[in-house]
Formats: sequence, C-alpha cells, structure tokens
Amino acid sequence: MSAFFDKNRDLYIEKLRRISSHGEWTEWCKFFLEGIPYSS
Repeated sequence: MSAFFDKNRDLYIEKLRRISSHGEWTEWCKFFLEGIPYSS
C-alpha cells in the first residue's frame, strides 16, 4: 500500500484533509480500495 500512497501522495493528503473538513469517509475508502492491487 505504501507504494500506492507514495505514488499518489498529493491525492492521499487531500483525501485525508477532506475526511477532517467534510467527513468524506466514502471517498477515502474508495481511494484506499484502489490501492489494494498495488499491495501485492
């Protein structure tokens, strides 16, 4: 997963900020799930 987050660092940070500011957990979960194929 860390390779996915490193590759998408800016988006990763933005998604985390959107959780704090707008409660966008669904968007975070979708983003996280996109990274699962990169974890193997």
